[in-house]
Amino acid sequence: MIVAMQESAGEEQIQQVIEHLVKLGFEVHRSTGVRQTVLGAVGAQVDFDI
Repeated sequence: MIVAMQESAGEEQIQQVIEHLVKLGFEVHRSTGVRQTVLGAVGAQVDFDI
């Protein structure tokens, strides 16, 4: 799954999303650009609700 954070998202918001995805069993890969952060969530989750 790819999660594109809003440009206005702060570090605390990004960390909250990462923590939530990890709790769901995903491995999260973060890519921080000049304007936006993108999270890649990798894992075999069949049934989840974000």
